[in-house]
Parts: sequence; structure tokens; C-alpha cells
Amino acid sequence: MLSDGSVTQFRALSPDELDAKCAGEGLEGSAIVSSGALRGNTPENRPQVSQILRRVGGYNLDEFVKPDQPFNLSKLIVGSEGTLGVVLEAKINLVPLPAAKAVLAIQFADLLEALEARR
Repeated sequence: MLSDGSVTQFRALSPDELDAKCAGEGLEGSAIVSSGALRGNTPENRPQVSQILRRVGGYNLDEFVKPDQPFNLSKLIVGSEGTLGVVLEAKINLVPLPAAKAVLAIQFADLLEALEARR
């Protein structure tokens, strides 16, 4: 359910379905048009995120710059923590656990030293 009270179903959209939704009125159409605008961004303007296995915080904007993948607003909702809408029902895909796990702890004397290490 979106903040305007409308109930919609987010899923992967075909190019024709995407065009029809963009032409529609309402909050869903506006969200599709806004996030679809990211597809035209140059690589240096695209959202930068770490490549980690489990990423559930944030709006996942990097998912919308991949023109070879279907457009799917559910990827935006999953990290919004209720700020964009409320999930009334969800279908999930579980993935197997990785074969190996590791933990790495790096210590720095101060914040500036840690920031320099990123370069």
C-alpha cells in the first residue's frame, strides 16, 4: 500500500507494461518514472554500493541502472523500511547459505588513518 492509500503489486515489468505504467497517473506511475530516470545516468553518476550478499537497508537505487534487467519496483520497496509504502503480502525467494564464511577485523589508530586506507 502506497502513502496515498492505493494498493499495487510490484513485480518485474516487461517493456510494454513499463510504458503503460509510466503513462498512468498516480503515485505508482510517478515512482516508476522517477526511478526509471536512473537508467540513463552515466556510470560516474550512478549510485555506488558495496557488493555484499545481504543488502536490505537503503533504497537499492543501483538496481534501476541496469538496462539489461527487468524493471522491478519491489527492489526499491524492500529497503525503504516503510518510508515509501507498506508491504501487505510478499513472495520471497530464498538463497542457499554460502559454503564458507569469514570475518575480518581491521583496526586503525584513528578515523583519519581509516579514511586514508580507502584510497
